[in-house]
Amino acid sequence: MGLVTIQISSKPSNAGASRHKAVRIYPVSGWIVPLILAPLFIALACFCVVFFLTFFPLLVFSLVMLALWVGWLCWTLNKSNVPKFLAGDYSVIGDTQSIHKQREVNRKQTRIQAGLR
Repeated sequence: MGLVTIQISSKPSNAGASRHKAVRIYPVSGWIVPLILAPLFIALACFCVVFFLTFFPLLVFSLVMLALWVGWLCWTLNKSNVPKFLAGDYSVIGDTQSIHKQREVNRKQTRIQAGLR
């Protein structure tokens, strides 16, 4: 098991002069597999450490910047919603119907003064 036999002949028609050569398709002993895989696992671990050390600070930085931006945005929006008061004399009108009535009265007075009815 594990051997592949290859037939080599000098001429295709000369079957009697062929010789057989055996080639192993798996390692001879069991310690070669760990010997080959150990450096691969070490290289993979080093790559993971470098990847983590490179991109984790970038992720943290991005999250901090996003949090600062959201905080600034909330602060700006709350600052813009502060009620602003007008300087000068003014009165508060509680009923919108009285505004419309006053406008009609003003229009009628203007028409009467202009002689338009």
